[in-house]
Amino acid sequence: MDAIMLAETRAREDQGFATLLAEMLESLEHRGEFDMGRLYETSYSDFEVLLGVLHCWRLQRYRDDVLAEFRNRT
Repeated sequence: MDAIMLAETRAREDQGFATLLAEMLESLEHRGEFDMGRLYETSYSDFEVLLGVLHCWRLQRYRDDVLAEFRNRT
């Protein structure tokens, strides 16, 4: 199961996790501030899921940037 699916499952199970996930994604999308130390306050398994989401988010942004650059060249 990928990080996004795990995060969705955890968010349905735990409102605190859902809130933290939403705040992290909101800060990423709007280039806002987010206290990364809050991730360390979670369980190790939740920490791993949140890092997986962060990894997926960054990879998608990289892909979007590469595609945009390619489109601008044509």
